[in-house]
Amino acid sequence: LERKGLSVLLLLHLTCFDMSYIHYYSTKIFPFVEFEHDQTREIALKELLLFLEQHKCILYIRMHLYDKTGLEWLHQLDVPGSPIRFLNEDRCPDIMEILNIFDLLITDYSSIYIDYLLLHKPMIFLPYDKEEYLADRGMNFDYDQVTPGPKPKNYKELLNSIDELLYNQNNYEQQREEVNQFFNEIQEPCCEKICSYVKDIVL
Repeated sequence: LERKGLSVLLLLHLTCFDMSYIHYYSTKIFPFVEFEHDQTREIALKELLLFLEQHKCILYIRMHLYDKTGLEWLHQLDVPGSPIRFLNEDRCPDIMEILNIFDLLITDYSSIYIDYLLLHKPMIFLPYDKEEYLADRGMNFDYDQVTPGPKPKNYKELLNSIDELLYNQNNYEQQREEVNQFFNEIQEPCCEKICSYVKDIVL
């Protein structure tokens, strides 16, 4: 991976494998009005590129396995030296192996944030279609109660949230710790204990 400063992982995942569902449900990388039309999108992208360059930051985007079409306008920026790069399975089969290198996580409903909590780093959530998602898919927990981070409602709020969290990671620190304790009760190396436990049962 290219590293010239800070790095942000934007990971948006559909958590279902129903192809008919994926056919009509396309994840929005930037779910804001500025990205809905070609003219305003071009302006918004220039603002984003300038923002990333000023902060010496690379935005890595990882999409769902089946959700990678219709983003030609963004793929054009995915070249060496660009502050926007894709990080899909062809470049990184297992994102968990490098999750610790990212300074900030942006996601929607992916459970990867639960693992990211162990790193005690900030995160931003983009539940732009929460009502539709919950009505169709549902969740085991109250989404707002277990997602310790800002939920920007517009593009300006997103950039402000990134700016604040990259340089003040203490924001939402207490909320992250509470959710971390809830989901990750065991936070110490436990492979040896598990193996020993299984061995005692089997033998």
